[in-house]
Amino acid sequence: MTASPTSPVRTVGVLGNANHMILRLTLQKLLAAGTVPTFVLEDLGSPAMVRKTGWYQECWEKTTPVDTEPFPTVAEMLAPHPGVAHYTVDDCNSEEACALMSRHTSELFLLANTRVVKPYIRGSLPFLFAILDNAPLGITLHHVLPALDAGDMLSTCSIPIKRGDTVADMIRSAAIATAELMLQGVVDWDGTTNGVKQDESMLLERNRKCHLAPRTKELFSEFCAKADAFLESRQYRWYDRAVTPE
Repeated sequence: MTASPTSPVRTVGVLGNANHMILRLTLQKLLAAGTVPTFVLEDLGSPAMVRKTGWYQECWEKTTPVDTEPFPTVAEMLAPHPGVAHYTVDDCNSEEACALMSRHTSELFLLANTRVVKPYIRGSLPFLFAILDNAPLGITLHHVLPALDAGDMLSTCSIPIKRGDTVADMIRSAAIATAELMLQGVVDWDGTTNGVKQDESMLLERNRKCHLAPRTKELFSEFCAKADAFLESRQYRWYDRAVTPE
């Protein structure tokens, strides 16, 4: 169970919210590149995280052609790799989860959308906050610290979005871009890179705390509808010029 031949990393562990599209996309890309993890740990998550995972799945299905085969689950992708330990826990921060992970000597842990592990807009639902704040859409791969999403940045990428796109289109692009950034991070990781410190002064003030994210199904739906309405109004300023017709 090794990383790709071009990476000095030999062992990788993967954690993520159970059945989340970002976890599944990341695992798919890792396996396709020859990076077979030592273990995959799925966090069943809080009710809010379960709702968010379901929303990502809905966005994916809305933007997928009807005759397309369902995207494989983690278990289905790991079936050809019986040597990979596959765990499901109630909380990735629990003693049980720590004990399971300690069985492995992974050199690198990938947190593929876990419950507490994006930087100028941090915490839950950063993409929606970005749209409503008329801020650019992007993803950051960073080290993990006790403070939420505050680790040094290893690499970043933008999320392509064009006029006429919906929130569902954006989420699909974001999920794919995140998985690709994860894979590139494994390939590029040399075991010593410190990364670039985040500029705290650039954080959007109203998204500094994760508790700003909606906590109920009704508030969540309202939040998504606001973002969709803003995109529909064509007022968003950060469309990717490479994919936006003039």
